Amino acid sequence: MEVTSQRLVEEQVERLLSGQGSEVSVCDVGVEQSKPAALRKNITYIVGAVIFNEKASAVRAPSARPPLLRMLTHVGVLLQEEVLMVQEAKPDCYKQWYLPAGRVEVGESLEEALRREVKEEAGFDCEPITMLLIQEQGPQWIRFIFLARISGGSLKSLDAADQESLQAAWWDRQTPLPLRGRDILRLIEHGLKYRRNPWHPVTLPVDLSCRHVVQRMVLVFVGAEDQIWILLVRGTTPKPSDLSPEA
Repeated sequence: MEVTSQRLVEEQVERLLSGQGSEVSVCDVGVEQSKPAALRKNITYIVGAVIFNEKASAVRAPSARPPLLRMLTHVGVLLQEEVLMVQEAKPDCYKQWYLPAGRVEVGESLEEALRREVKEEAGFDCEPITMLLIQEQGPQWIRFIFLARISGGSLKSLDAADQESLQAAWWDRQTPLPLRGRDILRLIEHGLKYRRNPWHPVTLPVDLSCRHVVQRMVLVFVGAEDQIWILLVRGTTPKPSDLSPEA
């Protein structure tokens, strides 16, 4: 590989491994064979927040909070493992509990949608810490899960119930709770694991213009002497083949 091409690949890998983006210049599917992504037309983006309790005072429940959520065990250990939950107001999952989550609106960035959903459903202002996971159900439904922290606001109570949610509460993950879906248990575990031992650098969305949904993986192998081996696609310009935050 020529020196200039090698340096180009190294720069791309350094950007990706540091949590930055890389512009998409070539697709393996012709642009004429795919339609540009358009929210509410041919694609749905969902944002979800995993937020842990970081303050002892925040655990104290308002009088309207359900008794089953007031229970605290092993406070010194479990306090920061309590996770923020919201009680659904939707008819099909009424009074069930879930992580703060919702659809990205047209014109919103992922981080803007995250802040809005947490504020509407839980009453808190928040800031993203890192992207935890990206999940998909085909190319038309993609969910972005963030680990986030509280930056202001207050816990939403039943007095503030609306169409977005009935209320919010901190869940110790031990007390029985009617969940809207058990899929969130895996998301919460990923959040706990990242807090204890981050397995990838802080990764947040980067504003790079691209009309199509493109999936890329970077396969990284670390040798015995801490050498990093990269799987390349050889063409006119060598480039990393693909991107997984867990690689």
